[in-house]
Amino acid sequence: MSKTLEQLKELADELKISYRDNIGVEALQKKIDAVNSKNSKPVKEKKELTQAEKNAKLAKECKKLIRCRITNMNPDKQNIPGEIYTVSNRIVGTLKKFIPYSGAEDGYHVPQMILDILKEKQYQSHYVVKSPTGEKINKTRMVKEFAIEILPALTEEELKELARKQIIAEGGEG
Repeated sequence: MSKTLEQLKELADELKISYRDNIGVEALQKKIDAVNSKNSKPVKEKKELTQAEKNAKLAKECKKLIRCRITNMNPDKQNIPGEIYTVSNRIVGTLKKFIPYSGAEDGYHVPQMILDILKEKQYQSHYVVKSPTGEKINKTRMVKEFAIEILPALTEEELKELARKQIIAEGGEG
């Protein structure tokens, strides 16, 4: 199995083998072989991920739940307790989640993909300025819609307590 020069350079970098930029494939292979023969255990080669494995990894990252507290800064939506957000792509599929804007003092778990969208959302803010002649001029600007505070992940004890509270809230016994 022949390797490309780039693959060999990556392997040499992992092994902390120094080499010149203009080194050839054979010379670099000899240096790697020499280091491998000195090591008692063989070095694992990086396995190329298939497209399906890459997609699964990306989907897992996008669905990862992030604990955060979200405050809506849009004055037009101050009386709204929250909204349902739906995001979708061909790899992850569709994620749909109700995002509360208040009442979640302990934080709320939001999928990374939705959180990324919320970070980018803006609204149009209107304000008035006076011109040099004294007349009022209406102006607008785009402002971030949400203040997002990322909270630390829950500990095992906190997770158990949260599960107990949820069971009680659903009418079960904890």
